Amino acid sequence: MKYEVLFSKTAVAQLMLLDKNISEIILQWINRHLEGSTEPELYGRALILGESQKCSYSIGKYKLLCEIGDKNLIIQAIKTSLS
Repeated sequence: MKYEVLFSKTAVAQLMLLDKNISEIILQWINRHLEGSTEPELYGRALILGESQKCSYSIGKYKLLCEIGDKNLIIQAIKTSLS
């Protein structure tokens, strides 16, 4: 099963605040590694937070915090590693 990547409102707002070049790098990484992937867990680290399946991905000094559903991978937040 291939996963579709979705963005939460918070993640979109955080992406818009980043420098244009940085946001393009992050979006390219998402398209290359996550969009249409059959196993998005290969590139990230599993987070154990209750019953939902959550994962984090590192892109340089930025982290994507995601929730993995049945057919969707929802990006919840984009943060710097320092924050």
